[in-house]
Amino acid sequence: MSLLSKAVRIYVYMRMGLSNYIYFLIALFNSASLIWYFTGLKSRIPYTVFLALVFITFLPLAIVLGYYDLKKLVTKVSTEVNPYWKRANFFESKLFTGAIVWPIFAAVLREAIDDPEIKECLSKSAEETLKWMSSNGEYVPRNPCFCELARKYGILDDEGYEKCLVGAVKAE
Repeated sequence: MSLLSKAVRIYVYMRMGLSNYIYFLIALFNSASLIWYFTGLKSRIPYTVFLALVFITFLPLAIVLGYYDLKKLVTKVSTEVNPYWKRANFFESKLFTGAIVWPIFAAVLREAIDDPEIKECLSKSAEETLKWMSSNGEYVPRNPCFCELARKYGILDDEGYEKCLVGAVKAE
């Protein structure tokens, strides 16, 4: 890591620490002091009591507004409109979650396994996964061959086989 990248990283850490923690506290106390002084509350309420009231009322209100903003209002829209922030498309999201690795893994297993039934099942599974990927998730992969092999080799009983078929073929 170069000296410049270390310096930039330290600068970013400093800016985040200042804006999220130190400046936040300074702004909170500054705002409370201005409200207490200029509204005439200083003659009626001691400053420590006023600060306690600010923390009791202002912070929960700020938390609720921040939550509502993040979930419902401006932040959600601004991240969608921002040209530097984009949602991953179907292919990118599957790449990042590892779903694209399966056809490659199946191809490697096809070469390593001698059983022709398992090779055929791996081929079908890889084909179904590639169809699913190329259709941007619109195609629903259906491949019951692993269920059939598991039943044949005694891994699944009749009830387990039916459940496997529901997941492999009938699920929408």
